[in-house]
Amino acid sequence: FKQAFRTLQEEIQLGVSDASASFSPAQETRRVIALIIDLAICAILALIGRVAIGFSFGGEGFFAGLVVFLAMIFIPFIYLSFTNGVMGRSAGKMIMKLAVINTEGKPIGLAMGMKRTLIWFCTFGFGFFMALGNPKKQAFHDKIVQSFVIQVD
Repeated sequence: FKQAFRTLQEEIQLGVSDASASFSPAQETRRVIALIIDLAICAILALIGRVAIGFSFGGEGFFAGLVVFLAMIFIPFIYLSFTNGVMGRSAGKMIMKLAVINTEGKPIGLAMGMKRTLIWFCTFGFGFFMALGNPKKQAFHDKIVQSFVIQVD
């Protein structure tokens, strides 16, 4: 991955191409599988948090329920924002050999990762359907932050 990423960045810096023309867009099925893997990871983290809260607060009550509910929102938000934004790929994308890049061929950064994830949350993931008819396979959240999910071989 690192070598493919460097090669892409070098081509862009040399003016050989721009990022949107230098990659193979990720197949929709690979993106869905990567998302399922990532959500499973988030569910496991939330379950661990639930067990920890159960031991800490007796497991029941309004406060414990509220903390679990907030964890179910914030754990995926933080995980997806950081991994896709800063690292350029989440665990699911790493397994499926995908990466998230900006128009310069670099990871999109934390701020854009947070914005991308927030838009994905707000559209309940339905913005993904925009990728189906789009030659660059950009979902709604990708179009807004000008990111691309690419296949990395």
